[in-house]
Amino acid sequence: MIEGLEPRFTLSAAPATLALPLGEPLLEAASLVSLRPPIDLNGDAIVDAVWRNATTGINVAWIHDAAGVVTSTRVLGGDASWTIEAVGDFNGDAVSDIAWRNLAGTVVLRLMAADGTTLQASVLGGDATWRLEACGDYDGNLKTDLIWRNATTGGDVMWLMNGTSVTSARLIGGDATWRLKSTAADFDANADGMTDLVWRQAGGASVLWRMNGLEVMSSTILPSVPSSTIVGTGDFNADGRHEILWRDTVGNVDGWLMNDGAIIFTSFLGGGATWSVQDTADVNGDGKTDIVWRESTGGTVVRLMNSFTVLGATVIGGDTAWSLLRWPGPHSS
Repeated sequence: MIEGLEPRFTLSAAPATLALPLGEPLLEAASLVSLRPPIDLNGDAIVDAVWRNATTGINVAWIHDAAGVVTSTRVLGGDASWTIEAVGDFNGDAVSDIAWRNLAGTVVLRLMAADGTTLQASVLGGDATWRLEACGDYDGNLKTDLIWRNATTGGDVMWLMNGTSVTSARLIGGDATWRLKSTAADFDANADGMTDLVWRQAGGASVLWRMNGLEVMSSTILPSVPSSTIVGTGDFNADGRHEILWRDTVGNVDGWLMNDGAIIFTSFLGGGATWSVQDTADVNGDGKTDIVWRESTGGTVVRLMNSFTVLGATVIGGDTAWSLLRWPGPHSS
């Protein structure tokens, strides 16, 4: 293990509404299997974890097996000058690739091999004005695509990707008042295998765009929640259609169970001042998205979900220095 990054199995407290039933133990280890994991660094279809040290900027990967055991670690790199901007499978080989950004704004995409070596590296662009806003599979070809945002105008440009090459590009929208929610990076409203977009207005309005590559197939105005922000998405009930998690100003998290943009029902999931949603992913490979929570002291716990019911929990580590990298990357405002 990396010194200072050993798995930890104690937290000061869990969100009260997420506490396990009396007498039910914590799971020994999470089964980190997923059909298409958000971060899979060795191509075994099992979710891996990337931790970042806030002091040094170094990024360390935990490679998991199907039982949730950390079988090996990798130092991925990073420092005060370079941070991970996005993670995705850009060339369709089932191994996650990494886009790095330096202080000047330049983004370098490294296509990775299963053993951790770099297959190819290419400068994509970027500067103080243009920054990666989000990534997803917008055309359904199992290759990650990119969206850039202009910090001056607020405009967003989508790049459809094939490895490090741009196959097509288009200005899709955005301005000073409307912005994409990159926390909805894996949102598929209609189960067509193509990532859809959620736009958020400064006043609280939200609009869903159903995408087919660069084209908007249809749109839906979502209910306005001006005091909340999207903190995660995923398929919590395994119907192929994704849900949205919202966090309000005091930290309470609500889930919307959805059917193609329509709300079926809502559920309070916990949270509060000391707990926040760090990420969402299908951690145990049952086809249903789970929730990764982070405590204010840095402790990180996975809650295994069946729709919005908690099945169990696993403490995986973390402290004030080390935090899990959020997929697709740390830029999720």
